[in-house]
Amino acid sequence: MEVSKLLNGYQRQVIQLNKIDQIHAIMSEGERITNNLEKLVELLRDLFLSDIVGVFSVDDARIKPLAHTGFFAGTCPFEEINYPEILNETSGNYVLWDESSSWNTVVACSYHVKYAIFLPILARNTPMMGILSLYRCYPTPYDQEDIALLVDVASRLGTLWQTQRQRAITQWHLSVLTRMSQLVLEIDRASRDDGQLMANIPEVTDRLLGLPQGSAGWGYPGDNDLGVMLAPDMTLVVPGPQPDFARVALDIWVANIQRLLDVKRLTSRLDYMAHHDALTGLPNRAAFLDTLTSWDFSGESLGLMLFDLDNFKRVNDYYGHLTGDAVLCHVTDIAQSVLMKDVDGTAILARYGGEEFVY
Repeated sequence: MEVSKLLNGYQRQVIQLNKIDQIHAIMSEGERITNNLEKLVELLRDLFLSDIVGVFSVDDARIKPLAHTGFFAGTCPFEEINYPEILNETSGNYVLWDESSSWNTVVACSYHVKYAIFLPILARNTPMMGILSLYRCYPTPYDQEDIALLVDVASRLGTLWQTQRQRAITQWHLSVLTRMSQLVLEIDRASRDDGQLMANIPEVTDRLLGLPQGSAGWGYPGDNDLGVMLAPDMTLVVPGPQPDFARVALDIWVANIQRLLDVKRLTSRLDYMAHHDALTGLPNRAAFLDTLTSWDFSGESLGLMLFDLDNFKRVNDYYGHLTGDAVLCHVTDIAQSVLMKDVDGTAILARYGGEEFVY
């Protein structure tokens, strides 16, 4: 009898070590096994003498089958698990089910299941990402040694999933930041003025964050929406909820747009200052010559008038430069009211220099 017990104990140890080796081998494949979960569920079904094995993702209280084996015709019931019950029960590392349990699942009712175990797939300090479920249709419960191994499988699978998700999130972050500078240049080239640029921003924001077309827009954000103010009366709104990085990306994006607007306005201001007289606001000599060279006079006549103010130096000498400036502005008003009235847009009045004007 003692020898028989020793042999049985030794045999159980060998079987358990074999399970450990096979589990270690398949889980050592890392992310390759997360992309081939069918291989994992088949192995778990054989090692733990289960009739049905399934791996399910959990996202926003929705369960989606990822891999399964043992179902009739290979079809997994859509609602495999009574989610609220499992969620309430998974405060530990696993949930055991038998025919005396107060709650049920579609599979347990459909396949005459006797025993089942549900294991949450999660990593440290993360919410549940999925559920590993195993069913037996014969009256033998899962023992503690098997449960310990299954807990380890679920934990390692959760770590792999979390690593994979973090890598995907990091790649998304990098792609967003990389595309941002390209999209800023694109929206600059595609916009003739500030109004068109502002109109193009929501569509480009959707492309930046990978949102459906028409998601972003101008308005007032709701409770879960993201909103970043670009101007006192203009807030860019992205419907929520969104990942935390979306807020960071949106802030950076709006900051880049604001810098683009500032540069465009500064460039416009510098261009204006380079081509206009600061005192009278008239085009200066450079603007006049640029306009003159840009016109096509083939087959047309050209009229040119140059006039100045006689004895203007005396005004500056006797009455001061402020009075001289006032005289120049007054002459400008008179010239504009007389010369620029009823013209077809091809005329230009410019301050050529000092008290000289050209028309």
